[in-house]
Amino acid sequence: MKRLLLAPLLLGLLISNSALAGRPNLRNNLKKEAENQKQEEYLVLCNQNNNWKNACSKVSKINRNRITNEKFINARKDEAIKTLEKCTVLRDTKQCENLASNTSKYLKSAEEIQKLSWLGREITMQEKKIMRDLADQHMEERKRLIEEWDKGKEEREKMKKEREKEKKEKEVRVKNIVRLCERLIIKNLKDPDSYRRLNTRDNQIATGFIRYSATNSFGGRVQEVFKCFDPENK
Repeated sequence: MKRLLLAPLLLGLLISNSALAGRPNLRNNLKKEAENQKQEEYLVLCNQNNNWKNACSKVSKINRNRITNEKFINARKDEAIKTLEKCTVLRDTKQCENLASNTSKYLKSAEEIQKLSWLGREITMQEKKIMRDLADQHMEERKRLIEEWDKGKEEREKMKKEREKEKKEKEVRVKNIVRLCERLIIKNLKDPDSYRRLNTRDNQIATGFIRYSATNSFGGRVQEVFKCFDPENK
């Protein structure tokens, strides 16, 4: 029985979706109508001072002229003036570059340009000139810093390679010293063939001590420690 009741409902949904799929203009119109309805709701809330900060910010640019909330409009104008004067008055070269970019490639630029759109007047020729000149100045400074960084990077890489080379040369030198010490120890033993190394080569290199055992004149095995070098001066 439940299957029989669900069948008409499913059929109706399929017909509805099929009809919309075949009529793209109808789908677009419905979407546009829904967006317009949302804009009307935002405008009502904005102008009635009910949660106006959130609602007014959602009003699209094309509907700004319908906003009557003076508190919001004045706040946005003040923000726009400060955004512009950060470049033209305070001479912030980075800010000037943000405003002069005319692109949304960088999020910060897009945000600052959006703030400036509430200025309520045209930007003067003098302000545009200041903006362009300081933007160029900032780009030149950034270019110089990048070149200096690249140059410094080459020097750092060179120094790093030199340090690695010195480190390897020191390791080879210390290993040779340890080997020489070990050969001298073995050479001076009563029974050179009885020599047994007790600490690892890495430990010998790190500490400068060679620990070993060998047989003495009576044939007994004894342990000895020989200081090959001082690790602090290696």
